[in-house]
Amino acid sequence: MSDNTYANLDNDDKFTPELIVGRITGDHPDTYSALFERALTPNFFEKSVAVSGTGDGEGEFSSNAKECTTLLDSLYGDAFHYRLKNFDPSVHRDVYLDNADNVDFFYYRDHGYVGGWDSFGRSNVSSMSFGSKYPIVYSNACLTGQIQTDNNLAEEFLARSAAVFIGATEVSPRSANNSMGKKIAANHKGGVSIGSAFRNAKRSLAGDIHWYTTCWQDQVIKREILMYNIYGDPFRGSTSDSPKAEAAKGVFDPPIENLNITIPLYVVETDEEGVDFVGIPDEERGGHLDVVKEPLVPDYRLTWTHAPGTRVTDIRMTSRSGVTHESGLNLPVSWWNQKVEIGPDDGPSPGTFPTDDFHWTGIERPDGAQEVLLTIHPFFYNATTQDATFYQNYSFEIDFVTTTVSIDSVTPTFQVVPLGSDQEIDVRVSNTGGDSVQINLSLEIENIGTNEIVSTQTQNGLNIPPNGALVRHFSWDPTGAANTHYQISARVRRSSDGAELDAGFSHFRVGVADNMVHALALDSSTPGCISIGEQSQVRMEIENIGDIPSQGTMTLQIRNALEGQIIAEWEYKFPALLPGATLTYATSWNSAGIVQGDYNLIGWVEHEGGVTPHSVFPFQTKKELRWGWDSLAPVYRRGQKIVGVADLLRPDGIVGGISGTVSLRLVSPDQSVVHPELKVHANSPHYSTSFVVSALEPSGLYTLITEATTPCHEKTTGVRPLVVTENPFVMTATPSVAVADGISTVQVESETVRILGNPIPDGALMTLEPLAGSIVTPDASPELAGNQVASVSGRFQFEWRAPDLPALDAFVHGMVGMEAESGVSAVFKGIDFNGNRRVDVADIGFVRASEGDLTGTETFDTRKDLNGDEAIDATDTGEVLNRWPLAFPDAVLCATCTPTPKSHGVKVRPVPERALIPPGGSLIVEVVAEGLDSMGGYEFGTVLTGNALAWMGPPEQNLSLKGGGNSPDPLGPVGYAGGYRLGASFPSEGVGVSGMVTLATLTFSAAQAGESRLILSEPVFVRKNGTEQAVMQTVEGIYIVGQPSPTPSPSFTITPTPTHTLAPTLTHTPEPTTTFSPTEIPSRTPTPSVTPTATQDFDVWPPPEGDGQVDSRDLLEWLQGIQGDQAEGRTLFDFARSWDSR
Repeated sequence: MSDNTYANLDNDDKFTPELIVGRITGDHPDTYSALFERALTPNFFEKSVAVSGTGDGEGEFSSNAKECTTLLDSLYGDAFHYRLKNFDPSVHRDVYLDNADNVDFFYYRDHGYVGGWDSFGRSNVSSMSFGSKYPIVYSNACLTGQIQTDNNLAEEFLARSAAVFIGATEVSPRSANNSMGKKIAANHKGGVSIGSAFRNAKRSLAGDIHWYTTCWQDQVIKREILMYNIYGDPFRGSTSDSPKAEAAKGVFDPPIENLNITIPLYVVETDEEGVDFVGIPDEERGGHLDVVKEPLVPDYRLTWTHAPGTRVTDIRMTSRSGVTHESGLNLPVSWWNQKVEIGPDDGPSPGTFPTDDFHWTGIERPDGAQEVLLTIHPFFYNATTQDATFYQNYSFEIDFVTTTVSIDSVTPTFQVVPLGSDQEIDVRVSNTGGDSVQINLSLEIENIGTNEIVSTQTQNGLNIPPNGALVRHFSWDPTGAANTHYQISARVRRSSDGAELDAGFSHFRVGVADNMVHALALDSSTPGCISIGEQSQVRMEIENIGDIPSQGTMTLQIRNALEGQIIAEWEYKFPALLPGATLTYATSWNSAGIVQGDYNLIGWVEHEGGVTPHSVFPFQTKKELRWGWDSLAPVYRRGQKIVGVADLLRPDGIVGGISGTVSLRLVSPDQSVVHPELKVHANSPHYSTSFVVSALEPSGLYTLITEATTPCHEKTTGVRPLVVTENPFVMTATPSVAVADGISTVQVESETVRILGNPIPDGALMTLEPLAGSIVTPDASPELAGNQVASVSGRFQFEWRAPDLPALDAFVHGMVGMEAESGVSAVFKGIDFNGNRRVDVADIGFVRASEGDLTGTETFDTRKDLNGDEAIDATDTGEVLNRWPLAFPDAVLCATCTPTPKSHGVKVRPVPERALIPPGGSLIVEVVAEGLDSMGGYEFGTVLTGNALAWMGPPEQNLSLKGGGNSPDPLGPVGYAGGYRLGASFPSEGVGVSGMVTLATLTFSAAQAGESRLILSEPVFVRKNGTEQAVMQTVEGIYIVGQPSPTPSPSFTITPTPTHTLAPTLTHTPEPTTTFSPTEIPSRTPTPSVTPTATQDFDVWPPPEGDGQVDSRDLLEWLQGIQGDQAEGRTLFDFARSWDSR
């Protein structure tokens, strides 16, 4: 996968990008939002860190990291290089973690894989804290930018901390990686944005394409340009507050005929393995000639740009001097793949390398200008004899032409040519001059993969009139050609002398590679619904709708529809699928562990022709219903008609409609069963029954059991107890609605109980059988079975404790011997709304968000009406607030546990995250939350491990976080595992706090030498609307008292020092016509020969006058505005130039 396709506007055969493209990527929309938010944060240049790894090539990796550190040191206040070889392997991971704080630019150079680096994996990213910074992370290693693969390192950094990640999508060549790293660092050190440095480095590499004769080397450079992508904000790292401050002025270099160059003297650095690295000490122009299997020799590169109408046609070396000879050098060999060992036959070619003195190339720009890259080979080396020769002074003659003829467009009929069709190509050539021009027009079609020219066509003797244009047509039959990508190169030459006047490019592929998703389904027992814990099958069927065999990867994901969190994911790489053929991939999935809610099964195919649209199969967990009976009394007299009405209710109390299948049975005290009729009604209440228990039936506790089977709902069973007796009496519960907290109690009192018309005597016993909760009143006769209460003045009174789980049909059965019976019901409502078996701020926010709702309204939720007064108000909120932080007996508590890291949500961290405190000193730590979304409340634990630090007092909440409305209700702090648990709940009115805030301040004293760790455990965040916000991660604080260093000490010097520096004798040359010296930039100061029209103002967002910056939001507006516009290429190019100084 390469983003260079979007950046290379002119489609030339050198793959040179004109635009700066940064991809926004991630597994969750929160990552996209976070990346845009980070793009708006300030740039800092305080610290850069480079880490070089171990393994094969360690010396090269270290040398490269050292060179890049030196370059970055001119831009960043502190620049450090850590060489893992110098540390004990047991602390390699700590080198990353302990040196990341406050880093703005992190550079890694070594081997890599999709999920990590040397001694550092994706799972470690959550522990790597950059403090308050959002750094640029440049991973100069294989595969670490392969975002199309699950669990990749790039998206993990972007989800958690990085503003930018640069990485390769494939296995990358070692020496080309080194060159790319130095080029990016050299460009960036001047203060240009990382995007500009990235693009300019790729353009510099392109200067070697087609120079060396091996196809292999050509592909190495192309692959290096294509495989590295930049993810995130490409403007990051610019020293300019606004790209307009240093916008490109469009100044071109005047043509020169004679060019004299003095190259700085080379230097040699020898690593610990005895390998000599030769370089030219010029950060801007000095580089290396990177040719597979050949010695890595230094080169010297100059770049300049001519205005449209001026073109270099030839460069010739006229002299060279200032020669120096040296023997005994052991230069490294360039290699194509750092994961493949160099074989015994893969050594350098015999003789001296390079074989040429220089090479040059011209790169077309979309505005018609020509960028010229001249690469001088001043250093020649014989790997067999280890002899070297260096030339310091060079003179060149340059031929150029001026012309009014240009190629305006190269337009193929097909971007993808169907098999059996010809490719038709139109080339438009214009002449802006006042005289007619006779031209020859040629066209080449080249296989991009093999560089084979498959077609060459010419049209000679064409006449273009003054201020005129012509369109010439070319046709190509691709029969027999490979089904792959092709490059079109059109060139216009003057007929009289063959001088090239302009070139134009385009590309296409032969063979339609396309797939479509035919079917996507979750095969559960109930279509569209699934029970939690159910085993089901997910499947996707695809079809090749192209005309060539297609191979690719089928991807299926199950995501939470609300949060977007990935619940499960599968990938299947399929081999060549023939045109018209279908393929089905199926796998099993167990839904155990998911929560109630809506989900999406998403499927797509990545193939040679692109990516199919995402297909979505929505499904939901089976919902819960409950039976809600009205008009049923707790107790009846035998022979009395019993009438009841009911509805199936959702958990919030809303009527759920009519079920598919319902049943009713009545279980008597002797366990016999009868089936009274259950009538169904069109309107609510939807169900009713009536029956009579005759004198022939036994007295006692009857149970009315109703069942319903409803599509997409769990089977619903209702159990409603009632007492039928010959001598009933009434008992009343006060209050009738209470909280199911395992603590609250209900007072129950009976009416006067009479036997044969007389009140029962004092001390008469009633046996109680609670079907929910427990009896608090002391047992009046422990030797008897059950709970006994004694009568007073003919009445019974007892205290009934609430259960710790909801019981909406709670019941207590009471019997006075064999003479009288009764029952009493109550409603115990739960307050653990998120199911974690403790009362937390999410439960408070769930109720508080609905304050003001009244019964009968669509939003009224009976669960939140905790006192049963048919209104949700502050009293109900208080019921939950007053029980914070109650934990139920079955709660699983872990004071040192932190959430499993996620790809989205709130990040909670201490500031500072690491500190060294002197003995007797103190430490103030702020707890900061990032990524908040309209916060309505929070809580977390603060647990200190180790004995190095001691609390100086309870934490202090930041009570200024009102979020609108009145002051918040503080929660705690309360004692918690040797630390504290604390939080706050905010009023329901107003807008909640979003973004990043400080939640609390902690103060510690240094108690003794050693280490203490601060764990922010079991955090909970709730939004103003009552929904809980996911926690992405919590960061652990590490604090040391005394002298221990947070970074392991290396066993020897971190970076090698040069073994010797060559100082060749200078020779004098004649006074040059134009001279390039090490301190000058080619032709940056001469008067421009052409200045294009002023670049239009691209600052369009927000309307109407913009915000003073050209950034990604402006780019999005322009992209929408130019849809279908033929001038879009030029517009985007101009936009890129206005952004160029980033």
